[in-house]
Amino acid sequence: MENERIKGTRFSTVQIADNQLICGLRLELDEPETVFPNVNLVNNNRLSYFYVRGDASRPVTSTLVIHHNALPGTRSELRYVTGPASIVANLDVRELWLIDVTGATVKENHVKCPGLQTGEKGITVGNAANNLFADNIIRRCSRAFYVYGSTGNIIVGNYAPESTIEMGSTSSNNTIYDNAFAGHVGYGSNTWNVAPQAGPNIMDGPFIGG
Repeated sequence: MENERIKGTRFSTVQIADNQLICGLRLELDEPETVFPNVNLVNNNRLSYFYVRGDASRPVTSTLVIHHNALPGTRSELRYVTGPASIVANLDVRELWLIDVTGATVKENHVKCPGLQTGEKGITVGNAANNLFADNIIRRCSRAFYVYGSTGNIIVGNYAPESTIEMGSTSSNNTIYDNAFAGHVGYGSNTWNVAPQAGPNIMDGPFIGG
């Protein structure tokens, strides 16, 4: 199949499942009177990428569930999304960008860049608030996370032993703990630890935080 583009629609739900070798999937708002549907991308889609976009004056507020897909081609993105979004257990994600996104859950994904020297970032978080990034595996990326202009996000349990996390100076009040990173660039006004609690932690130790 060629690139699929689904614009805003009056249908309440779109389900896309069990497709192989789709070049890419773009889901965008269309005319001002249309609404964005609830979207479920489930069960063994193989896509080059996904791209979901609202706009600044009219963000996507629908429920998005994107999980168990293979996404090996190029960058996948959410832009201007404020509805509940779950991006879970996707494999071979090339890069993942969340720009102007609020309230998303991004967990248990496998992100893989072409190499440490390519400059690609595993997960980019821009102008985003109150999202959860948990238990992702990120390999061969120059940065595991690049976070700028963002607040209130939680980054926990991510495994990226080859890559650093970069926190831009405009990011604040994010909580980053119990991750395996090679190091960090920048601190910002963020929290880098939590009170100790029973583990195991990401390195199989008995406690998380402390």
